[in-house]
Amino acid sequence: MPKIVDHEKYKKEILEKCVDIFFAKGYSALTLKEIAAGLNVSVGSLYYYFPSKNALFEAMFQMVNDRSLGELEQRLNEVTGRREKMQVVVDSAISDPSLVQKQIVLSVDLMRNTVPIRAERMIFEWARSYLRLISEHLEINMEDAQLLMTYLAGLIYSSYLSSNRRIMKTGIERFLELLDHSPAFR
Repeated sequence: MPKIVDHEKYKKEILEKCVDIFFAKGYSALTLKEIAAGLNVSVGSLYYYFPSKNALFEAMFQMVNDRSLGELEQRLNEVTGRREKMQVVVDSAISDPSLVQKQIVLSVDLMRNTVPIRAERMIFEWARSYLRLISEHLEINMEDAQLLMTYLAGLIYSSYLSSNRRIMKTGIERFLELLDHSPAFR
């Protein structure tokens, strides 16, 4: 009797496992054969689901970003006040530093190793969706949402560079205090 395979579930499992493989070695250092070995699947199985390494990488990038957006939206829907929603946005940016680090590295890899216009469009769409979500939930305009995310990204990046997580914690506490007194966030 043939084995029944849930193809969508299997494809998602492949994408989930690929995140750490691409993060560890980088897109350009990997071949499909190495990826297949890391996943304990055949190269043919990868080609069944993805026509190329690039298609696999783009699908994985999209999955990671869709998941993080979905999780953020779910958490934002669970709270009501603007200050609480702001705390959710901040917490989502700092709660799993490895995820943020992976998203940054994968974004850079996407820009370096795929068709530039396509990579820019994928990153732009992800960023726009993220900013729209923040703008709607915090009831601020897109420009203010962009400024907020730029500040958070800068804090995260500088804390990685210095290996000092206290910088991020202190910076976020001060930032939230400023927002509490800002007419734009009342």
